[in-house]
Amino acid sequence: METSILESKLKRNKIHFLKDGNSIVIGKQKIDYLMLIGLGIFPIVSGTGILIFMFSNDILSEGGGTGKIIALSIGLMSTGLFTLSRLKNKKLNNSNHKTLSNSMLVVKNEFGEYRLTHSTIKDYQISIQQVSEDIFEGNLAIVDNENRVHQVIGMEDEKEQYVLDDLKWFSNFIAETLNVEK
Repeated sequence: METSILESKLKRNKIHFLKDGNSIVIGKQKIDYLMLIGLGIFPIVSGTGILIFMFSNDILSEGGGTGKIIALSIGLMSTGLFTLSRLKNKKLNNSNHKTLSNSMLVVKNEFGEYRLTHSTIKDYQISIQQVSEDIFEGNLAIVDNENRVHQVIGMEDEKEQYVLDDLKWFSNFIAETLNVEK
C-alpha cells in the first residue's frame, strides 16, 4: 500500500496519523495552536476585556463612539466563538480511530469496533456544507451492509472544489486499498 500521497493529504488537512508497518492509523485532528489562540481565544479575551474596561470606567455614559467600540467587542467575541466551534466540529469529525491496512478498515468509536472489508462496504457518502462565507466543511462516511454509517474523515477548506476533490480521492484510495468496486 503506497501511502505517500495519503500522508501528504492528511498533513495538509492537519489530521493526525501514524504509520505502523503495512497499516496507517488515522486518529484525532492535530491542534492548530495559531488558530486556537490567535483566532479563538485572543478575540474572546480582547472583546471581553474591552467591555469590562468600558463598564468599569463608566465610559458608556460619555458617548462619542461607544456604540462602535461595543460593536467591535461583540464582533471580536463572535469571531472567537465561531472559530472555536469550527475547531470543535473538525475535532469531532476525526475523533474515531481508523486503521487502514491492505484488507480492511477498522473503525473504533464509542459504539464499538467495526471491521470494514470489501464484502461489508455498501456505499460511500460525501457531504459538504458551507459553514461560513469562505469555509466549506466536508465529511466522508462509509455505509456498511447493515446500513450503519461510519465517519471516516472530515476536513475544511476555503474552496468547495478542493474539499470535494480530496474526499473523492480518499474514498477512491480506500476502495482501491480494500479492493471494493465503486
